[in-house]
Amino acid sequence: TLDRSSAASDVYKRQVLRVLIQKSGEPINKQQILDRIVTDDADINLEAIEVLVHRLRKKLAETGVQITTMRGMGYCLENAVDN
Repeated sequence: TLDRSSAASDVYKRQVLRVLIQKSGEPINKQQILDRIVTDDADINLEAIEVLVHRLRKKLAETGVQITTMRGMGYCLENAVDN
């Protein structure tokens, strides 16, 4: 599960965004994201990744950058103008 504290959520959102930026233009699935951001003591799961991506989409809505879902492949960070 995702820690409900705003500070913890912000940390995870930044980590997910960092992973998406590193793989910009390429799909990355939830498990791969989870593997890259989780430490041994983290209490986060695949459903939490979905929530974090949803929150990031809202924050990125006006930036010209979007997170798209590539069915069966994962998430992809893209420039919205290119689509």
